Amino acid sequence: SEKLRTISPDSSGFDVSGGGESGEIVLNFSDGLDVVGSVTASLDVADEVGGVAWFFFEIEAAPPSPVPGDSPSNAISLGILGNEDTQLNFDTFGSATSDTELGFFVSDGTFVFGNDDAPSGGLQSSLSFTITEGTHYLAAGQFNTVFSDNFGADGPSGGGITLNHNGGSSSGTIGGNGALWFSFEIGVGPSIAEVGPLEIEVVDSELGRELVVGFAAQGGWSYGLETSTDLQNWSPAPEAVFSQDNGAGTLVLPVDGQDELYARIIGSQQ
Repeated sequence: SEKLRTISPDSSGFDVSGGGESGEIVLNFSDGLDVVGSVTASLDVADEVGGVAWFFFEIEAAPPSPVPGDSPSNAISLGILGNEDTQLNFDTFGSATSDTELGFFVSDGTFVFGNDDAPSGGLQSSLSFTITEGTHYLAAGQFNTVFSDNFGADGPSGGGITLNHNGGSSSGTIGGNGALWFSFEIGVGPSIAEVGPLEIEVVDSELGRELVVGFAAQGGWSYGLETSTDLQNWSPAPEAVFSQDNGAGTLVLPVDGQDELYARIIGSQQ
């Protein structure tokens, strides 16, 4: 669409006098971003207004600033990425934009923290954290993007972003609001049942070394094991076999080749 155009003198509604009545004017214009051009107007027919060329342009209203609770409507959904015990990892490695920034926002629009340059990855960005249940947001922008509360992200538009995350990767282009937005869900953590005193032993079986955990199990509950090597990051152990007999629960986990391993029992109501 035409960003700037000429209008005829008799429709201007302004009174101007003086000046020459022949020749032409070239007006160059730019908004400093993506609008640039020029318009030429002749003075030959301007005898009634004293050799003046009139130009007309429009300024669009700026989009309203987000208010608390207004989430970005164009956010790319990453789905459910885990629960409050899940270590979340995000980075922009491989993005078309060579220098990125990441900002993390909770559901009410509060800016929590961000990252400019990842510990490894050059000028790309990364974030690692755990967070409580709910819907949360990430904003990805170019270098010099400023993040603030109420979903604030002020930075240059344009540029491709690739966001790598626990469930894979998603891509898009930074919009006119200075950020590419992503949303993700954190679910409720597993329920913990009282399992009573544990009986733990490592045995050698036909299948190799096994960790055997005995405990008091509640009716209507299922149980599983999560394992860790650092007591910080926990992962389900699907190879663990649970059995229950008259309130006695047993979990058996193969542990061949494990020099150091931590385990915890997770229970959930059926």
